[in-house]
Amino acid sequence: MSKTLGIAKGSTMTVKANHRKRTFTIRTESAKYRTCTFTKEEFEENEWNTQGDWEYFLRTEDFYHIIEIKY
Repeated sequence: MSKTLGIAKGSTMTVKANHRKRTFTIRTESAKYRTCTFTKEEFEENEWNTQGDWEYFLRTEDFYHIIEIKY
């Protein structure tokens, strides 16, 4: 499942869930991130995240790594 979420200044954020690996790939205009593997319960909870939730996650958590930086 992939969600396209609007973020500040008209840019977009796309979040794609990998159910088999229980990870999320988060793409913004400037970078691509992948979360660490979540427990089944955490994964199911995070599927309901809003744009604000993912922005907060990227600002405050360290459970992800950067895949690509776009300049």
